[in-house]
Amino acid sequence: MTTTTETTTICFPSPVFHACSPKADSGRYEMKAVRVQKDSPLGPVAIATDGRILAVVPLDPEACEALPDSAMIPASTLEAAWRAKGRHSEARVRIIDGAAVASTKAGDIAQKLADDRFPNVFPILESAQGTPTVRFGVDAALLLRLAKAIGSDGRCILEVQDAVHPILVRAIDGQAEAYGVIMSVMI
Repeated sequence: MTTTTETTTICFPSPVFHACSPKADSGRYEMKAVRVQKDSPLGPVAIATDGRILAVVPLDPEACEALPDSAMIPASTLEAAWRAKGRHSEARVRIIDGAAVASTKAGDIAQKLADDRFPNVFPILESAQGTPTVRFGVDAALLLRLAKAIGSDGRCILEVQDAVHPILVRAIDGQAEAYGVIMSVMI
């Protein structure tokens, strides 16, 4: 008697796992898995959150046809796949018999799919899709450097006039007098 093992490959075009709870984020509810949902209002997506940030990455609809309705990929498996992707533009994770499998140079890394407990993020996404009053681009690496320079631990207040004027940056937790300015980037 032969048994057939169902294999599905998911291709992730960006490292969405960075939005999951950090490894040492104790004291908070931890989300250490990326939810892959085939039939969402946005089409097939990968969703990651730590409760403060939320990342949604569209997935190729044709490649997702054989997926279950949803699966929870452990963030560490996706991170291993991303590190091992080499010159490929996407990280690939296979789902085999209830496990997420990433192929690395050292061999396959397999972890059981995580429990399917994930917050309903679609109302949050829907409320964030309103008409923006100001839309601008910012270089996040420069913003973090500026935040450190004004004594912030990374949390800032951005004071925006419009999309063309410089953006005033104040530290939430730094010196009250310290502030900085960052220019928006073209979008």
